[in-house]
Amino acid sequence: NTFLRKVWFCISILIIHFFVKNLFVYKVCPSMINVVWVILLASLVDTSAYVFGKLIGGPKLIQSISPNKTISGAIGGVISLALPAYLFIEISQSNAYHLDFIYVIHSGLIAVYAQIGDIFISYIKRKLNIKDSGSCIPGHGGLWDRLDSVFGIIMIPVLLDGIKNIYLFLMKLI
Repeated sequence: NTFLRKVWFCISILIIHFFVKNLFVYKVCPSMINVVWVILLASLVDTSAYVFGKLIGGPKLIQSISPNKTISGAIGGVISLALPAYLFIEISQSNAYHLDFIYVIHSGLIAVYAQIGDIFISYIKRKLNIKDSGSCIPGHGGLWDRLDSVFGIIMIPVLLDGIKNIYLFLMKLI
């Protein structure tokens, strides 16, 4: 178990390196206000998914990786960001309907990215047989349980952009 904790520590250092690099080098979050905003969005998705999952219950999302996550919780996490975006648009009575739709979709995607980050870190921890990734936050599974959703929000758009750039490069070669 000590060896697996050391492996997890090394993986964590690598993930944090790429996480910070993508935050500031690639300008995913060009200011600290953006970083705080992403952390707040991730917390909202995590909390909403937990509440919806506990209140509604239902089938498990991916039981082999994260046995407590439910489909209703995942949907609740998406609703927690998409609905406020929609309500803001309705209240502001914007006339740019095409942009309004994009904001609602973007908010929903942020929630999906957050949940993918959460599941990805859970997958790594399960493969390494590590239940908790730390003890700096009492009552939680560690710092990663607070930042796994932020990881998804930051990394997935960067990965998608990288895939797009590889595709465009290969298309130029053809």
